[in-house]
Amino acid sequence: EAALLLEYARAQETVRYFDGALLAIGSGSELHRCTRELSLRVNQIARVHKVVFERSAQIVSALCSTAAFDAAAEPSLGALGAPVPAHVAFLARRVVAQGGVLIEKQPLAAVPLANVVARVASALPPPLGSALWRAVLCELSAACCYTVPCFPPRAAGQSLDEWKLALGYKNLAPATAPGGRPAPVRLEAKDKYYNRLQGFVTLFAALLASDAYIDFDLGCGCFDRGPHETCVTCGSSRAVSRSPLPISRPDEGERTGMRAAWRWLARLLNLPVRRVTVVLLGPFLDALGAKLLAAYGRQFGKLLEHVALVFMPKVRATEGLQDEERGSLSRLETIVSGLRETLRAGCAPETHEALLMPLFKEEDDTRDEGADGDW
Repeated sequence: EAALLLEYARAQETVRYFDGALLAIGSGSELHRCTRELSLRVNQIARVHKVVFERSAQIVSALCSTAAFDAAAEPSLGALGAPVPAHVAFLARRVVAQGGVLIEKQPLAAVPLANVVARVASALPPPLGSALWRAVLCELSAACCYTVPCFPPRAAGQSLDEWKLALGYKNLAPATAPGGRPAPVRLEAKDKYYNRLQGFVTLFAALLASDAYIDFDLGCGCFDRGPHETCVTCGSSRAVSRSPLPISRPDEGERTGMRAAWRWLARLLNLPVRRVTVVLLGPFLDALGAKLLAAYGRQFGKLLEHVALVFMPKVRATEGLQDEERGSLSRLETIVSGLRETLRAGCAPETHEALLMPLFKEEDDTRDEGADGDW
């Protein structure tokens, strides 16, 4: 557990380097204009393959056409130890921040965000692609310690509220109280905290699960083509999808693929059982269970057996379980039962339908209603 806490501390240190670098970006500079473009494109990401294709291309163009100083240069993650330019650090922060806002309420928003990261990293020159993976993983670890996974202990002299803030709870109190005095801490509700944790874990799982992306022949050179099959500008050109292309991973998946997913599960299940653990495990297995089953087969089956026969009984025996934890336990039981049944039946595991994206957004039907009532 000490090694995991050290990994978390290193991620936090790297993110602090990013803080200083991003503050140093001058207003009105070329780099500042690049960050505004990146922010716009991340905000426009939607759960449609054509949108992911276009936004990724725009992000790659912005990154490659802008010179940037390094936000963090010290190697710390092996194959992912490339220097991180400031605009890459900014993109990573925007993606993780967007994930924290959207995925809490719309878990499926993790899929296009993760696909954009993997696609952009594959399209960039290898040093930049490696830097993007490194920056996103560091930002994600700093935002949610459970993606390491680790459980920072309560320090000597640390109040309960201070400890919870260190674990990622939000302080809803204003910065100052009337009279300029510091306002007392007002922590968010546990269910809000858990929802955000599940969002970050879902984003982490979606990043590890991204294994292919789809290219398109857009058929025209219009700047704004829209998310539909037919270009919204010229109204005539129709986009055509091409065969999926594999994601390029700088470390062959050691920290960015199935091996990282297996290691995260093994780490989590080897740590002492805590109430929050069951909250984390469900969304991770829901997003990655089919891929882990395809990659590891009966070895993964043994891990599922451990979850069902050892881990879940320990959770049930934990004192003070609340509605949030009981609901997560019930969901986990359903997920694990389904995966074990698939393995016993010898069926090929299928990716959860909800994790799949449509090629295009459906065209809106704007025809007038006819006299006979037909559209």
